[in-house]
Amino acid sequence: MQKQLNRLTALHRKIEKQKRLNLNLIDTATPYQDLINSLPILMWHMNSNRQFFGFNTAWLAFTGRDVLEEIGVGWFESIHPDDQDYCVRNFEKRFDDRVSFRIEYRLKRFDGRYCWLETQAVPQYSALGDFIGYLGTSTDISHIRNSKAASDFYNVSHEIIYSTDLNGILLDCNDRFCQITGYTREQSIGQHIRLLKSGVHDKQFYLKMWQKIQLEGYWSGELINRHKLGEFFKVITTIKAVPDLKGQPKRYLAVASDISSINIKQNKLEHLSYYDNLTRLPNRLLLIDRLTQAMTPIKSSSDFIAVLYINLDRFKEINVHYGHEVGDNFLIIMGQQLKNAIHERDTVARMGGDEFVVLLCDLDTEQKMLDMISILVEICNTPIYMNGVALKISASIGVSLFPNVLEEGVMSAVSLIRCADQAMHIAKQKGKNQYHIFDRTQDLLIITRNEAVEKIHNALLNDELDLYYQPKVNLRTGAIVGFEALIRWLDPTRGVLPPSEFLPIIQNHPLYVEVGNYVIHTALSDLNKWQMLGFNTVVSVNVDAKQLNQHDFVAQLKMALEEYPYFKAGSLELEILETTDLYDRTDARQIIDSCQALGVDFALDDFGTGYSSLTYLRQFPVNTIKIDRSFISEMTKNTTDLAIVESMVSLSLILERDVIAEGVETVEQGDMLLKMGCELAQGYVVARPMPRDKIQEWIKVWQSDCIGSFTHLSFTDVISR
Repeated sequence: MQKQLNRLTALHRKIEKQKRLNLNLIDTATPYQDLINSLPILMWHMNSNRQFFGFNTAWLAFTGRDVLEEIGVGWFESIHPDDQDYCVRNFEKRFDDRVSFRIEYRLKRFDGRYCWLETQAVPQYSALGDFIGYLGTSTDISHIRNSKAASDFYNVSHEIIYSTDLNGILLDCNDRFCQITGYTREQSIGQHIRLLKSGVHDKQFYLKMWQKIQLEGYWSGELINRHKLGEFFKVITTIKAVPDLKGQPKRYLAVASDISSINIKQNKLEHLSYYDNLTRLPNRLLLIDRLTQAMTPIKSSSDFIAVLYINLDRFKEINVHYGHEVGDNFLIIMGQQLKNAIHERDTVARMGGDEFVVLLCDLDTEQKMLDMISILVEICNTPIYMNGVALKISASIGVSLFPNVLEEGVMSAVSLIRCADQAMHIAKQKGKNQYHIFDRTQDLLIITRNEAVEKIHNALLNDELDLYYQPKVNLRTGAIVGFEALIRWLDPTRGVLPPSEFLPIIQNHPLYVEVGNYVIHTALSDLNKWQMLGFNTVVSVNVDAKQLNQHDFVAQLKMALEEYPYFKAGSLELEILETTDLYDRTDARQIIDSCQALGVDFALDDFGTGYSSLTYLRQFPVNTIKIDRSFISEMTKNTTDLAIVESMVSLSLILERDVIAEGVETVEQGDMLLKMGCELAQGYVVARPMPRDKIQEWIKVWQSDCIGSFTHLSFTDVISR
């Protein structure tokens, strides 16, 4: 007794030190706490460490104590002194055995009076089968022990109360019994109790139940019964043998609490945890669990399993053109069609967005797998008709196999899914609408690329990307006409990296658009600060085709401009590479027109390097033409390049477009450009790209070197000043 009491006292000290923590625990431990609080029955929860951590409102009202007092020593101190040893021994023994139990003891009520409580408790287990504690109900049976008030209590009690003879024939039942079962009292009395039998429990279950009643005089546990209308309901039930004057059983008395609504809520919460909210298919968590189970039995077998990672090609176009509601319904139908195509032991899960994973089990030949892949590819290629419109897509599928895919390292469900995901990206890069089986050796490069992409993404999140600025000047006057924003990676280990070190890695990857958006926002922020200080200039930013062709590019640009109150029309210039594939040029023209309406200018970058120079000039209203550095570097040595540069300058002047030469590195190149009529330039002869905090210092030096009137024709004179 002393040992057990000390254990409860130690529990009191721990709780007192963590009152606030326990309050949080009480709030979150039971996701259906509100439902429990609404029940008039006294309910409590105890965790696997034998600590009370939850009581419902009815319990607290009965005892008159708050939660902290109750989870401390309040409960123990309120037990009648004659019952304390009995209670502690029973709680300790049942927790060790992890079985249902029932006890009766006296507990002090809020008014100081001791009342008899009948307590029933059942062990609780998590979805994974781990023991997590006990759920208990307590009923005030003082009135039953007091025969004078027993009759009234019998019918007003919220508990189901009924009695049978030794053969199971119903002798009596209260109103609550009739309410829960659907049978009237007249329909029940004289019937065998098996009229409530649901068929869920087997013969062994009932055999053990009656053996316990005969040996110990009572049984307590969960029963699933059937309502008169056929519906199931779950109750925590205690059946007790009532003895006659000689101590022999003369009838059975049962008291039960309906917990169906609690179980429904709990099942709903578990379903939300393991199933996709849109398609009702298993989610990633349940897929990993099933995949882990599927991997276990085949470790000693010649069979294998396959994980198919499916990405729906061009699904985003459905969302863009028809709206997200149509897109959601499309995913629901597609998921159901995939599910209908597989076998019973296989699984289709939705990973999110337009990605599904199919788990194929019990494969013994590669041909079976290939046949199923063909079926799934055909399903994804078959049009789905919605609102009279045929919506057609395709699928890129990555495949990983177990056990012959992960010879190295730890084999796990997560690794298999990751390998299938990587194989899917390879299939997509090959041209979509096909599958690719993961191969560790062949796919090493793509894995390395994915890791590099992840590093660049982290660099963006960790503010390791920054902008450097290269000046643009008038060769004749020395005036500064603007700056080009050039991205740099300030890598903590490798130092400052130019864009050529990392931008090609994310080409054709969604991250490229994110980086492009970062450049625009950062350039606008710097431009806003300069203009606020009275430094009016133009900043140019390179824009990739994937970024420009985003359906909301103009809207996002407009929102960005509105963030900066000092923005002036014409101070931001977007540079489009002449080699850029703008897909639909009609749409591209509309995008350019819309951006120019916002006060944003456009320049055609790397002019002369593509195959459609004149087409671009004719179709797109760009303000400036940039001559590619490759022509500038060779024009002093190569007469062909010189003739090309002269032609491009002349064409720009005829079309009344500004023309600027990039990559000007020598004074001789500057002089030749001036003689042609090209006055604007950028390059190392003027300045290298520099951090924003170096710009002011550079401007002072440049302007001091270019004081005076620049009326001469020689760039050499400007530089020499």
